[in-house]
Amino acid sequence: MPRKGPSRKKASLQPGAEFKPNYNEPEISPKKDRMPSGNVIVNAGKSRAELRIAVEHLLRRPEPPSVEVWAPLGEDAKQLLIQMLNEPFVARVELRRRILATLGQLDVREALPDIREILLSSSEDRITRAQAASALGRMKNAQAIPILGQAIVDKDPTVRRQVALGLARHPEKDVIPHLLQLINDPSPAVSEAATAVLADRKKKGPKKPAQKKRRYN
Repeated sequence: MPRKGPSRKKASLQPGAEFKPNYNEPEISPKKDRMPSGNVIVNAGKSRAELRIAVEHLLRRPEPPSVEVWAPLGEDAKQLLIQMLNEPFVARVELRRRILATLGQLDVREALPDIREILLSSSEDRITRAQAASALGRMKNAQAIPILGQAIVDKDPTVRRQVALGLARHPEKDVIPHLLQLINDPSPAVSEAATAVLADRKKKGPKKPAQKKRRYN
């Protein structure tokens, strides 16, 4: 009689829970990460080789390090991340996507041209392009908006959905024309995401400018 293997329970969606499809994107941990253990010490003042070892160590951690963990490495680490993004021998797709996510997380604005090239490149795979869109959404620079707008015609709905979610993170009004185009997207996942973003903005209303305090003599 054949032995039965362990039974696997199918994941079920609880009533009222939001369905979030998995696009193989590295998640940014909302909690403060612990400093890495071992011989790798994360701090500034390292040589170029030591800095590279520290950066690669953080990139390969199972849980993406927080901004506070990256901070001691300073601006040199950000520039190194941009360099690594363009290195031909960074062959591991997962590592390259983690670099993209980290550049967005750290709001490295100097990386905008490089991320734009990846997002709009037909030679990049769809998950990497989606990660580039997600990185642009995490940046606080309004210059990311027109770049995301160029990608609303991407052939893959996974990328277009991340474009919609990336636009949602920017408070500027410039995102609205792009979102209005995406609500008519042939993919339900894309159109529903864009519709939800616009509905949420309409509900919250425009942000009122800060009033100047009156001075009384």
